[in-house]
Amino acid sequence: MRPERFYSSTGAGEVTRTDPGMNLPGMVSVILDMRGRLLHLEVVPPQKDSPIQSIPSTNWPALFALAGVDVSAYHSAEPEWMPLAWSDSRAAWLGTVAGHADISERIEAAAYRGRPIYFDVIYPWSKPERSLPYTPKSHEKIANIIGVTLFLALALSGVLVMRRNLRLKRSDTRGAMRLGTFVLFSYLAMWLLRSHHLASIEEFYLFLITLSWALLATALVTVMYLALEPFVRRRDPHTLISWSRLLAGQFRDPLVGRDFLIGALYGVWLALYEDADSYVLPLFGKLPPYPGTLSPDALLGIRSAMGDLLFYVLIYVLYSLMIFFFLFLLRLAMKKEWLAAIVVVLVAASTNTGGDYPMVTFAAAALIWLSIVLILRRYGLLALVVGLVVQNVLLVFPLTSHLSRWYAPVGLAGIFVIAAVGVYGFYTSLGGKPLLSGAALDN
Repeated sequence: MRPERFYSSTGAGEVTRTDPGMNLPGMVSVILDMRGRLLHLEVVPPQKDSPIQSIPSTNWPALFALAGVDVSAYHSAEPEWMPLAWSDSRAAWLGTVAGHADISERIEAAAYRGRPIYFDVIYPWSKPERSLPYTPKSHEKIANIIGVTLFLALALSGVLVMRRNLRLKRSDTRGAMRLGTFVLFSYLAMWLLRSHHLASIEEFYLFLITLSWALLATALVTVMYLALEPFVRRRDPHTLISWSRLLAGQFRDPLVGRDFLIGALYGVWLALYEDADSYVLPLFGKLPPYPGTLSPDALLGIRSAMGDLLFYVLIYVLYSLMIFFFLFLLRLAMKKEWLAAIVVVLVAASTNTGGDYPMVTFAAAALIWLSIVLILRRYGLLALVVGLVVQNVLLVFPLTSHLSRWYAPVGLAGIFVIAAVGVYGFYTSLGGKPLLSGAALDN
């Protein structure tokens, strides 16, 4: 494992290892806004240090420059917010948000031996979360209850329906075996790529834990497939045709290529839509939302990033199968497909009502879930899985236009994978026909 690990925002966050005063060994946590400006810095000093004769002064203006603010516009204040790590000097400043003179802004900082270990931009609505006991909000409690209940209900229903299908010999056991084998070995490959391996007995223990989770994931995916496939094959075969052909190894099938291409385009749209509030809110004079967190594994190099990619594939294979199965059960109960789709959208969107604008969040989530149902019903399971994987690669991989950054190769690897999926889908969907031919000139 590398000595430093950076957690950055989704989007255009920029972090370099050569920033002034940030070369202190230990874990480093960095949060940036969409323009790459510093919002939060947390550094863990070394466990053992050597004595020094004198402590150098701290270059606070360098941190202000990274935050994109003018130090002269702030005045000193008494520090109030404590860093996690011990420090030998603290400082604080008061000012206002640029362009919003009515919104106060507080900046807290701390240093150890002249090197910054803490920097935080604090707004009037910021809360000292470490000092408050965790009390989930009502919408979070509802979301947790709905999520756990649905998961258990779908898993139990899947086992019962699978048992009936196997007894009546309706299930595609060969396809289920192929899918289960893919999930099992993909999970083990994910572990090999994401973990730091050492020649010790602990490695064997970790392998057993990984194997247990891999078998659980394999069992869940297999159950969902065996329960769902016979009914879908009979009533909506178009939603599983490309999926079945891919499992059968027909990688050059035009339908498989079409759904890969559609899924890639859908994933790009999802990523742009989910990040739209970062660009839309400032147009109405609002501050953008607090940036999300990049996957720490995706910041540890291309090998770990490819492990993350396999993780998203596995998660969204199961996720999509469970959505499909939930839609199928509602369709059986309500006898109308459009009504079942509305229930899925409302139930799923009801778990996303947090934030400062709960109704806007609900409406935005409902549109996402409506698109998920439409893609699933119109193009099928394969297009949905590809779309969700592409979306997450775009959101949690460290993408940057500054190719000199140390994490740029990981972002480029993610872009390369998405481009390869799109090119493969487009080329395969042609079915061997040339893109341009002389016959087009005769029409």
